[in-house]
Amino acid sequence: MEFEGRIVQIMPTQSGISQSSGNAWMSQEFLMDHYWWPNQTEASKAIIKLFGAERIQQADIHVNDEVRVRCHIEAREYNGRWYNEVRCDGITKVGASAKQNPIPQAGTIVAPTAATEAGRTENVGGVEVPFFP
Repeated sequence: MEFEGRIVQIMPTQSGISQSSGNAWMSQEFLMDHYWWPNQTEASKAIIKLFGAERIQQADIHVNDEVRVRCHIEAREYNGRWYNEVRCDGITKVGASAKQNPIPQAGTIVAPTAATEAGRTENVGGVEVPFFP
């Protein structure tokens, strides 16, 4: 699922140690205004979760950023009740927010990152850019 909107609020990062694997983890949630339909008059709101320290750092989001979010919905059970969680698979700044941190144009030399060194890239507008799953 993919949609665009404006970041309204960014919650503090949370971190811990996984009980099952013993690995450290980090996550951050943000509140986003978005429109599902072209004629929608009031924005819908959604809490979206970024998971992983590298993904949080790469997103570099701020309140009022206009972004395009690619996400999926997961359901989990806790004490006999089910809860939905919207997890961010990718985030791209759009509009005025994108001008502050422009996406490189075709033919531009980009410094390697952990993602490009691992060979994980995505074609965005004809440009191969790092992809952080």
